[in-house]
Amino acid sequence: MPGWLGSDISPLFKETMHLDATKPFPFPDATFDYVYSEHMIEHVPWRDGLRMLKECRRVLKPAGVLRIATPDLVVVAGLLTDRREIARRYVEWLQDFAFKGSIPIRSTAFTINIAFYRFGHKFLYDAETLELTMRLAGFNATRRCAPGQSDDPHLAGIEAHGVNVGDREMGDFETMVIEATA
Repeated sequence: MPGWLGSDISPLFKETMHLDATKPFPFPDATFDYVYSEHMIEHVPWRDGLRMLKECRRVLKPAGVLRIATPDLVVVAGLLTDRREIARRYVEWLQDFAFKGSIPIRSTAFTINIAFYRFGHKFLYDAETLELTMRLAGFNATRRCAPGQSDDPHLAGIEAHGVNVGDREMGDFETMVIEATA
């Protein structure tokens, strides 16, 4: 994103720096006004996620803001009882996205297992657990936001997960966003 320092464990672009979020960040304390992580924390075990959040807190300036976007465990688990049309479409969409239509059975159980295991996920959060983990990492106030929405104009509209997976509505449906203040 223009104006942001992009990082990834496996950078695809020369503008993106290599960063293993489970290790100490190569930045001094209080370097950044904002830190943003999108669909990443679920790829590491909980203790590594806590370590990452502590590093985010360390590199944020006082009153800096962390924004985390991640799959919502409540949405995934709720698929078992959610009878809304969007949930039905999500079940089909995720199976098609993950297996390109090669699954002979359409079931919610397949979709839930895909959400947990197919993409290398190690720990899915609900809002309560993510907010408690953020507080344990040293953050003060936390607030839940809808994808793309924020009271801070620097953080509004920055989610790209829906674009990256080819369906903004489905990406937003599965995504929980929490902001935390240093």
